[in-house]
Amino acid sequence: MSISSINDDKVFEINSVKMLYSLPVNSFTLVNNSENMIYLVKITGSNKNPLKKEGEDYKNFINSEFTNTRKSILAAYDQLLTSKYKIQLNQKTIDRVKNYFK
Repeated sequence: MSISSINDDKVFEINSVKMLYSLPVNSFTLVNNSENMIYLVKITGSNKNPLKKEGEDYKNFINSEFTNTRKSILAAYDQLLTSKYKIQLNQKTIDRVKNYFK
């Protein structure tokens, strides 16, 4: 059997497919399908589709990763500040700033 992508759940259950994609070539594992039948699987090979740096998919991937990285850094910084300082928000000031940018 072969799997076409990490989201291909036609053969095996989706969590099993994700686990298969994390394993190296020539490794063995047990996986199940939607009917809870268990299979012994050997990964014999993989085909990688490299992204071209000029392609639109590559640009979208880089932009989304950059955005996700910024969000995680800002969330960690916000959590650090929140744990270090006691912060009180003034609702009137927040509303005034919102109205300024409308």
